[in-house]
Amino acid sequence: HVFTLLAALFYVEQNISNELMAAPANKLRKPITFHYDMLLAALLALVCGMLGLPVAHAALPHSMMHLHALSDEEYNIVDGRIDRHTLRVEENRWSAFGVSALVLLTILVLPFLDVVSLAAIYGMFLYMGWSSLAGNPFFLRLKLWVTDPARYPPHHIVRILPPIKVHAWTAVQLAWLVVIWAVKLNHSIAHFFPLVVLAMLPFRMFVLPYFYDEREVALLDGKETDHADDR
Repeated sequence: HVFTLLAALFYVEQNISNELMAAPANKLRKPITFHYDMLLAALLALVCGMLGLPVAHAALPHSMMHLHALSDEEYNIVDGRIDRHTLRVEENRWSAFGVSALVLLTILVLPFLDVVSLAAIYGMFLYMGWSSLAGNPFFLRLKLWVTDPARYPPHHIVRILPPIKVHAWTAVQLAWLVVIWAVKLNHSIAHFFPLVVLAMLPFRMFVLPYFYDEREVALLDGKETDHADDR
């Protein structure tokens, strides 16, 4: 069952990463090929698994950081906040190939990794996670909980839908985050982590429609960045 759980985890992470990168706010010109990417990721996982190598697939946060590194962005200050907009993305295959080549070259420096402290490694991951929060819609909506309604961003989704529904949506996401974190910290059930992630699908399909109509879900489900003015 371990293989099934890992496959489910890779499947979910691959699709979530692709969906976030393909958001209209990122201004990608070439259409993303979800099925082709999934096929390649599956073949790579099969080959790498048989060779005992790490599995390669799209994942957060470094896939989004790679996208932002290739982006030409415009920054403005609006009411004391940094407003970031993507103008264009230099879409290519060479940057990803270069990253993979550098990862391969780390084999040559494996003997020197013992001198790198765990504090430095944890600091790197902390920086990656913190830097990814800048344009994260969930984090932005969390800040709205402690923001005066008069100072809500003028083009945010909270100006289109009732604020109570936007805050309830954020509360549901926060509840799922707490559940996932609790499962992950409990070593006796941590291996069921992918199942918790998959449980979000029936929750989305059968529970949320009782509280949100299709238009509201479409606006809230990953597209609120199109309306946000506080990124």
